[in-house]
Amino acid sequence: MPSAYDVQYLEAALSDLERIPTAKVRRQVAMKIEALKEDPHPHHSCKLQGKQYDGSPIFRVRSGDYRVFYTVGPGPVITILLIGDRRDVYRKR
Repeated sequence: MPSAYDVQYLEAALSDLERIPTAKVRRQVAMKIEALKEDPHPHHSCKLQGKQYDGSPIFRVRSGDYRVFYTVGPGPVITILLIGDRRDVYRKR
């Protein structure tokens, strides 16, 4: 069954994913991102107040100690903006 949404990564987000220290955690984060293709607004996602990227609201989803920041649209596209450890991701960029 084809996915409802396509996923695009900003270059910085791809670098963030590659810097996750263990392969197991990288797979978990990647699986969380893949799940967004079917439901870009799961019940555990959170819209960040007052934050936008190119005019679209930014959402956050948790994967263990990591956070994935993303936007939805325009069209059936999810753009992954940032991936990072919960301790310092809010200070980043």
